[in-house]
Amino acid sequence: YDYWRRWEISDTRDHFFNWLDTGMGSLIDLPHVPRRLLDEWQVVYLRREQQDLFRVLIDPETGRFVWELDGTPVTMPAPLQRSFSRAVDNGEFPQKEHADCLPADLPLATTPREREVADVMMP
Repeated sequence: YDYWRRWEISDTRDHFFNWLDTGMGSLIDLPHVPRRLLDEWQVVYLRREQQDLFRVLIDPETGRFVWELDGTPVTMPAPLQRSFSRAVDNGEFPQKEHADCLPADLPLATTPREREVADVMMP
Protein backbone atom coordinates (compact mmCIF):
# COMPACT_ATOMS: atom_id res chain seq x y z
CA TYR A 1 0.00 0.00 0.00
CA ASP A 2 2.87 2.37 0.76
CA TYR A 3 4.35 1.96 -2.71
CA TRP A 4 0.89 2.44 -4.21
CA ARG A 5 0.56 5.77 -2.37
CA ARG A 6 3.97 6.85 -3.68
CA TRP A 7 2.87 5.95 -7.22
CA GLU A 8 -0.36 7.92 -6.83
CA ILE A 9 1.50 11.11 -5.95
CA SER A 10 4.14 10.65 -8.64
CA ASP A 11 3.78 12.43 -11.97
CA THR A 12 4.19 9.23 -13.99
CA ARG A 13 1.91 7.97 -16.72
CA ASP A 14 3.16 4.40 -16.16
CA HIS A 15 0.80 1.76 -14.85
CA PHE A 16 1.56 0.89 -11.24
CA PHE A 17 3.40 -2.40 -11.81
CA ASN A 18 5.47 -0.99 -14.68
CA TRP A 19 6.40 1.97 -12.47
CA LEU A 20 7.22 -0.33 -9.54
CA ASP A 21 9.18 -2.97 -11.44
CA THR A 22 11.02 -1.05 -14.17
CA GLY A 23 10.17 2.64 -13.84
CA MET A 24 11.07 5.30 -11.29
CA GLY A 25 9.40 3.28 -8.55
CA SER A 26 12.09 0.63 -8.88
CA LEU A 27 14.52 3.16 -7.35
CA ILE A 28 12.43 3.71 -4.22
CA ASP A 29 13.25 1.84 -1.01
CA LEU A 30 10.89 2.65 1.85
CA PRO A 31 12.45 2.00 5.26
CA HIS A 32 9.34 0.39 6.79
CA VAL A 33 8.69 -1.74 3.65
CA PRO A 34 12.15 -2.68 2.35
CA ARG A 35 12.54 -2.99 -1.40
CA ARG A 36 14.44 -6.23 -0.80
CA LEU A 37 11.21 -7.87 0.35
CA LEU A 38 9.40 -6.74 -2.77
CA ASP A 39 12.18 -8.16 -4.90
CA GLU A 40 12.45 -11.47 -3.01
CA TRP A 41 8.80 -12.19 -2.31
CA GLN A 42 6.51 -12.47 -5.26
CA VAL A 43 3.11 -13.74 -6.21
CA VAL A 44 3.12 -16.86 -8.34
CA TYR A 45 0.15 -17.10 -10.69
CA LEU A 46 -0.57 -20.72 -11.47
CA ARG A 47 -2.06 -22.22 -14.58
CA ARG A 48 -5.00 -24.51 -13.91
CA GLU A 49 -2.89 -27.66 -14.36
CA GLN A 50 -0.34 -26.37 -11.81
CA GLN A 51 -2.92 -25.69 -9.10
CA ASP A 52 -3.06 -29.35 -8.02
CA LEU A 53 0.62 -29.15 -7.09
CA PHE A 54 -0.18 -26.59 -4.39
CA ARG A 55 -3.34 -28.04 -2.85
CA VAL A 56 -2.77 -28.81 0.82
CA LEU A 57 -4.72 -30.20 3.74
CA ILE A 58 -4.30 -29.74 7.47
CA ASP A 59 -3.46 -32.98 9.25
CA PRO A 60 -6.10 -33.16 12.02
CA GLU A 61 -3.72 -34.97 14.39
CA THR A 62 -0.72 -32.64 14.10
CA GLY A 63 -2.22 -29.43 12.70
CA ARG A 64 0.52 -29.34 10.05
CA PHE A 65 0.07 -28.84 6.33
CA VAL A 66 0.36 -31.92 4.11
CA TRP A 67 0.21 -32.20 0.33
CA GLU A 68 -3.20 -33.45 -0.79
CA LEU A 69 -1.71 -35.56 -3.58
CA ASP A 70 0.55 -37.74 -1.46
CA GLY A 71 0.07 -36.80 2.20
CA THR A 72 3.70 -35.81 2.76
CA PRO A 73 4.49 -32.78 4.97
CA VAL A 74 4.69 -29.41 3.25
CA THR A 75 8.20 -27.95 3.21
CA MET A 76 9.70 -24.76 1.87
CA PRO A 77 12.36 -24.68 -0.87
CA ALA A 78 15.73 -23.76 0.66
CA PRO A 79 16.05 -20.28 -0.95
CA LEU A 80 12.53 -19.35 0.11
CA GLN A 81 13.08 -20.67 3.62
CA ARG A 82 16.31 -18.67 3.99
CA SER A 83 14.58 -15.54 2.69
CA PHE A 84 11.68 -16.00 5.12
CA SER A 85 14.01 -16.69 8.06
CA ARG A 86 16.11 -13.62 7.27
CA ALA A 87 13.01 -11.43 7.10
CA VAL A 88 11.80 -12.76 10.46
CA ASP A 89 15.24 -12.28 12.04
CA ASN A 90 15.40 -8.70 10.74
CA GLY A 91 11.94 -7.91 12.07
CA GLU A 92 10.64 -7.34 8.55
CA PHE A 93 7.98 -10.06 8.56
CA PRO A 94 4.71 -8.12 8.64
CA GLN A 95 3.17 -10.31 11.32
CA LYS A 96 6.17 -11.48 13.28
CA GLU A 97 4.00 -12.87 16.07
CA HIS A 98 2.69 -15.46 13.57
CA ALA A 99 6.17 -16.40 12.34
CA ASP A 100 6.76 -18.41 15.51
CA CYS A 101 4.24 -21.00 14.35
CA LEU A 102 6.81 -22.32 11.85
CA PRO A 103 9.04 -24.99 13.36
CA ALA A 104 12.72 -24.12 13.56
CA ASP A 105 13.58 -27.46 11.99
CA LEU A 106 11.24 -27.02 9.01
CA PRO A 107 12.45 -29.62 6.50
CA LEU A 108 13.74 -28.45 3.14
CA ALA A 109 12.37 -29.54 -0.23
CA THR A 110 13.96 -32.91 -0.87
CA THR A 111 11.42 -35.13 -2.62
CA PRO A 112 10.87 -35.04 -6.39
CA ARG A 113 7.41 -33.58 -5.84
CA GLU A 114 8.74 -30.81 -3.61
CA ARG A 115 11.44 -29.99 -6.17
CA GLU A 116 8.71 -29.77 -8.81
CA VAL A 117 6.84 -27.26 -6.65
CA ALA A 118 10.07 -25.35 -6.05
CA ASP A 119 10.66 -25.18 -9.82
CA VAL A 120 7.26 -23.57 -10.30
CA MET A 121 7.90 -21.06 -7.54
CA MET A 122 11.46 -20.18 -8.58
CA PRO A 123 11.93 -20.73 -12.31
